[in-house]
Amino acid sequence: MAAFDLAVAAILALSVLFAVLRGFVRSAISLGAWVIALVLALRLGSVVAEAFTAMQLPAPAPQVLGFALVFLAVVIGGALLGTVLAKLLQAVGLGAVDRMLGALFGLARGLLLVLAGVLLAGLTAIPRQDWWQNSILAPRFADAALALRPYLPADWASRLDYSAAGGKPAAPGSAVDPRGQRT
Repeated sequence: MAAFDLAVAAILALSVLFAVLRGFVRSAISLGAWVIALVLALRLGSVVAEAFTAMQLPAPAPQVLGFALVFLAVVIGGALLGTVLAKLLQAVGLGAVDRMLGALFGLARGLLLVLAGVLLAGLTAIPRQDWWQNSILAPRFADAALALRPYLPADWASRLDYSAAGGKPAAPGSAVDPRGQRT
């Protein structure tokens, strides 16, 4: 197995393991809380920042504090909600189901993390490295990344390149596995 394949296996295994340990409810609520926290912190951070203006702090400090307080409050609230709901599921005998669904959630999260990394790698020379070229999984993830091209910003989509030599970006389904066969 190439280094890329080992890294993918490790990311997927860790993501599944953590999600099984936490369960679906806590994992999903945690992810949702982070997204909601970011949105609310961006929208309400300036409102909270006004409370710090009387302290005469340097210019960015009130905004940073406002953002951080809103963000942390929502993340902590989400963690508390997730813990309470997980305990409730455990109490009614659905703990095993929660953990099995957590494994599926962890697998999906791991695949999305790898895909995000592959999308970023497509903007660099990483796909031309030996450890990438010798990978069994890299062509499949590259094809998935290329299939997302219509949904990416035009500048980003035009720069995705998973070819061995660099140059013109490949079309979806054109990635080549280490044996030289089309995937």
